[in-house]
Amino acid sequence: MSVNINECKVAGRLARDPEVKQVGDKSLTQFTVVVNRQWKAATGEWKESPSYIDCKAWGGLHADLTAAKKGDCVFLSGHLQSESWEAKDGTKRSKVVINVQQSMLLLPRGDDAPAPEPEPRPSVLTAKRPPRPSADSQAGDDDVPF
Repeated sequence: MSVNINECKVAGRLARDPEVKQVGDKSLTQFTVVVNRQWKAATGEWKESPSYIDCKAWGGLHADLTAAKKGDCVFLSGHLQSESWEAKDGTKRSKVVINVQQSMLLLPRGDDAPAPEPEPRPSVLTAKRPPRPSADSQAGDDDVPF
């Protein structure tokens, strides 16, 4: 049995203002979203690495994107699509884009508002877990929540 799932969800900031153009009888909104990956280095210092993701939204369902500006925070849901072409110098090029099916403007960013600092998140591996009850401690029927 073969299982194929091509679905992605991304929340990030717009790297540039969305561009809208007509392709035949459909509108196409193109934009780039920046998503920051955070990790804790061996030194204990938090590091950050941005990923720039090209996106395409077809049709008039994305009015919130056409009103969005560079720096605004958006949530996107869609699927990955690979594109390939031949460059002017004859080399073959390719990239993966998100074909957006749902979008939501989460947080508009004012011109004078600084971008919020990312909150360091503890890793699942380093998070403290509550102690397990010992085998000697017997829970009574009254202590069971169900």
